[in-house]
Amino acid sequence: MGGAKRAATDSLSYKQQRFVHEYVRHGNGTAAAKSAGYSAKSAQQIATENLSKPLIKQAIEVERERSRQASRCTREDLIAGLMIMALGDPGDVVEIKDKGVRIKDSDGMGEARKMISSISESTSDSDKGYSVSRKVTFHDRRAAMDRVKKSK
Repeated sequence: MGGAKRAATDSLSYKQQRFVHEYVRHGNGTAAAKSAGYSAKSAQQIATENLSKPLIKQAIEVERERSRQASRCTREDLIAGLMIMALGDPGDVVEIKDKGVRIKDSDGMGEARKMISSISESTSDSDKGYSVSRKVTFHDRRAAMDRVKKSK
């Protein structure tokens, strides 16, 4: 986005900026006007007026492009994630020691976190003492590999 387009969107009022955001989100002018804080009575009229204003039209295009860029995920990104699920080393997520299994710090896992489907924790308090149990469930490796094969 160029500086001129950004400057144009900055000159809109708060409600107009909200209208732009909601219009890109909903695709409906009346709903966008209501969500932006305009009264329900005047929402349709305000939407028609706003959609005819050049600065608002320009701001809508800027917001649509921003939204497209934010949601862009390439095929290669998807395949890379599936490959981690299919071929990743569980040792990058858990550590096996004499005293049992320990889940590694998530900051140290890096991309290996993509292998994890869920982590659950349960506690129990009994005559024997207090205990904590954690369970790590990994994504289905075979299903991930099948998805990689189908995507090629």
